[in-house]
Amino acid sequence: MSDEKYSEGKTIPKACKGIFKAVTLSVMAHKMSSQFSTGIVIAGFGQDDMYPKLYEIAVDGGFLDKVRCYDIDSYDISQIDEGAAIATFAQDDTVQTFLNGLNDKFRIFNMGMFTHLLQLVAEEVLRTHTQLDTDARNVALHMIRRRLSESFSDFEEEIDDFAKNEFRAPVLEVLRTAPKETLAELAESMVSIASLRQRVSGELETVGGPVDVALISRGDGFIWIKRKHYFDMELNPHYVRNYFREIER
Repeated sequence: MSDEKYSEGKTIPKACKGIFKAVTLSVMAHKMSSQFSTGIVIAGFGQDDMYPKLYEIAVDGGFLDKVRCYDIDSYDISQIDEGAAIATFAQDDTVQTFLNGLNDKFRIFNMGMFTHLLQLVAEEVLRTHTQLDTDARNVALHMIRRRLSESFSDFEEEIDDFAKNEFRAPVLEVLRTAPKETLAELAESMVSIASLRQRVSGELETVGGPVDVALISRGDGFIWIKRKHYFDMELNPHYVRNYFREIER
């Protein structure tokens, strides 16, 4: 029974080829991002849409001459109870802190530390205030850890409800009826704050520079609010003259 080479110096037993192919195809077909993954966001109105929609899609290379892409998230304002939504992409820590009142990384850290401290306290109480032997104490600790895990799931739900009611809901309530100019200003401010935080904290700057701002509405379509150019128009008046001269021809 011969082996077939799949890389230099290594072979796959023929009996394992089917399993290897199945595992490879399963990995390629599932939503698993890699270091080559990037994202595309599509937002606007369909021909028959009264309310806007948004789709976030991940593109992650290709496989067998096919582009590997999959949906990450989507928003349909007509199906959202609040009537408004704020979607964040890529570097979203600052915006999430603004919306939830607490950074997700900080919340995860707090939950982990709280769980760890409770387990240490439980171990100390069982060791110093009970007459249980080692096996019985281990069983009791296992039951305590399992109960803590169940309790913290409920605790996280309570935190999410509190963040929604106290932080997200009031903002979305205002945005639901806010003027279009306010929406554009909020979007630009969130990007600018994220950029400023990265500059002053020494983090890798993934957001920065002049911010492009556009607004899409059912009546006006796609409208630029702010758009950066690779040169200053005031310093290049000849470009404007040449541009309109070309149009007149």
